[in-house]
Amino acid sequence: MKVRVTGPLRPEGLRSPIRAVGFLVGIAVVSTANALSATPLTGQAITRLSPCTTCELRLSRVASLGSAAEPDSPADEFHNDVVHDARGRYFLRAGWPVTRILVYDSGGNLESVWGRGGDGPGEYKLIGQLLMLDEDSLGVLDRVSLRLTVLDADGSVARTQQLPLHPYPEQIARLNDGTLVVAGGEHTAAATGYVMHLVRPDGSASPFVPAGMVLRSRPSASKRRLAAAGKTVWAARPDRYELTQYGADETPLRVLKREAGWFPDREVEGIVDFAKDGAAPFLVDLRVDEEGFIWTMVTLADADWAPAGDVGSISRERRYDSIVEVIDPDRGVVVRSQRFPWYGHGFTNDGLVVSQREDAVGVLVLDIWRPER
Repeated sequence: MKVRVTGPLRPEGLRSPIRAVGFLVGIAVVSTANALSATPLTGQAITRLSPCTTCELRLSRVASLGSAAEPDSPADEFHNDVVHDARGRYFLRAGWPVTRILVYDSGGNLESVWGRGGDGPGEYKLIGQLLMLDEDSLGVLDRVSLRLTVLDADGSVARTQQLPLHPYPEQIARLNDGTLVVAGGEHTAAATGYVMHLVRPDGSASPFVPAGMVLRSRPSASKRRLAAAGKTVWAARPDRYELTQYGADETPLRVLKREAGWFPDREVEGIVDFAKDGAAPFLVDLRVDEEGFIWTMVTLADADWAPAGDVGSISRERRYDSIVEVIDPDRGVVVRSQRFPWYGHGFTNDGLVVSQREDAVGVLVLDIWRPER
């Protein structure tokens, strides 16, 4: 991870072996850093902390994925996660229903396509997420079959794991002992509630961190963005900038609440119609890097936002900006905060930033960026 540092983050600073390569994009700083609050779990008042003093974050573009010659568009709204292996290859989901995996080389050239629709080995009904696992193996989560398929580096099926959960889990994160934390659904007699679950390496599962009674009329509250951090996991709702860290025993360890005028607290009612009501900010992704810093990405309306007739990828690309922030959870401080004029998709497993744009002939392309030191 590389961040442009002109002031101290911690006494020892940020250290990382990653080199900045590619085309450097210089973007004027837009100050987005207000207060970050550390919320004690014992009921004390929120502590309001100072914002960052040197907020600039620079990115270098290292690859672009997608072209008019490819059979699937990599920038469809359903294909927003990109993973990156040690060989430099990029993997992302494709098709609708999402049953294929596009494999790009380090230069952004389409190398191969894995998977197809079906129930057999290497077949999928709806790929919901990709995970980079040990030794360049790839985890493929099927939200309908509730199956995690592990692929070897050549795309062959190494093993499968059935997840003893209800359909349509939202997201999974993998702790360092192989335990999966799953943000997914659990049906109750009173309502459809969503909780997180633990799925252990032996296949056993148990409810983990109930989210309370979440009615169908409030689906956004049922979703969680997850980021593993060793034996713990950070979780957040997309409609609130509030990050909670949990231990593997379900104990809440701490809460970080970001207070910013561009992300007001709100309770989303019903299904959000992004074509008409999508101006509000949403937390798209979070990631914990190797030094323990938390990276977040928020999408929010740009200055030209207006209701649109559709919510396709091109419409979103033209109507939204993204804010990328770096948080030091130990000090409870936002150390970097930068607004970018593109629609962001999130982070790769190793900390690259993913955004989308429309090229000169109207094809949506995913750009891969490396943060600078």
